[in-house]
Amino acid sequence: MGATVPTTRSRTIALASVSAGLALVTACSGSSGSTSTHGGKPVLGGKVTVGLGQDGGPNYILPMVSPQYCSAENAGYFSWLMYRPLYWPGVGSSPVLNFKLSVGQQPKFSNNNQTATITLNDYKWSDGQPVTSRDVEFWQNLVTANKSSYCAYSPGTYPDNVKAFKIIDD
Repeated sequence: MGATVPTTRSRTIALASVSAGLALVTACSGSSGSTSTHGGKPVLGGKVTVGLGQDGGPNYILPMVSPQYCSAENAGYFSWLMYRPLYWPGVGSSPVLNFKLSVGQQPKFSNNNQTATITLNDYKWSDGQPVTSRDVEFWQNLVTANKSSYCAYSPGTYPDNVKAFKIIDD
């Protein structure tokens, strides 16, 4: 599975842009199965309790969080439970990408670091359908068309620094 994304920035900026911009897939689970911090089997229709600060809590469930709802609860805690990002940030306390939790494998750069080719890991939607490059393309088109409504948008960064987006295969 892959897509080619030429960019105008360096390899680091391209990787950071893709990481920040492509918080994509909803209700994905890795092919290795579910995990739980308390053990046991997953229960369909179960109850989850999450501790939040006073007067805090998620109040926005769409994957592209708009600026007025860009809070830690919505953009960080809640969104990532529903929409696994293409690139998951952090391994322990290290500020690196966690490719084990990411939907995308480490990008391959070419064309003087202006082109990033992304191969997807084997992830599935909650209905069992595979996550494909068309899903990434949908996100790219959504953010490009609505960048001023995207809370992570800053002029000149993602998605402005993406010159083209091309699907290579599923």
